[in-house]
Amino acid sequence: IEVRTRFQIASEVASIRAKGKMTKRRIAQVQRDEARLGPRVDESPAACLRAFGAAARLFPAPAEGRIDTDQRPTYPRYVRAVFRDRSVVHTKTPGRAPRGFGTPLHPINLMEAISRDHLGRIRKRSWLTSKCRKALQLYFGLLRAAKNWTRARFNRDRESPGQLMGYAPRMLRLSELVR
Repeated sequence: IEVRTRFQIASEVASIRAKGKMTKRRIAQVQRDEARLGPRVDESPAACLRAFGAAARLFPAPAEGRIDTDQRPTYPRYVRAVFRDRSVVHTKTPGRAPRGFGTPLHPINLMEAISRDHLGRIRKRSWLTSKCRKALQLYFGLLRAAKNWTRARFNRDRESPGQLMGYAPRMLRLSELVR
């Protein structure tokens, strides 16, 4: 997400392993699923590299770029791999830092919450599960495109994030976007 304009650069859907605090019932369910389907492969590294790669293609060669992330230990390696020949400042903010307006991760957290809300219509039991990942990725791309090209950045604005980035002369109608 480009902070100033709220332009959503990329979103990737990927499978991750079950982790965190789980009830005994949830642990048993995970074990049953693994026995039936095999251990779940963590596809997060490849998804992160694709998302950072989309940002690299969108911003080909800035004099100096800036990337804000949480402190996930693998992000610096991904940033170096994708932006290896560029001057990029990577700012890391603790994920447990106070949240809210004005914090470095606020634009990311807000857009993620909005996306989760919009994806709520297709969830099964949780927003983390979907039986057809390809369809979820396509739907997420459609939501991102609509937000970037057909909607104002904020209610008070008259321009879309795509206009604010300089990629579009005007806000598109949804019919134009779909066409």
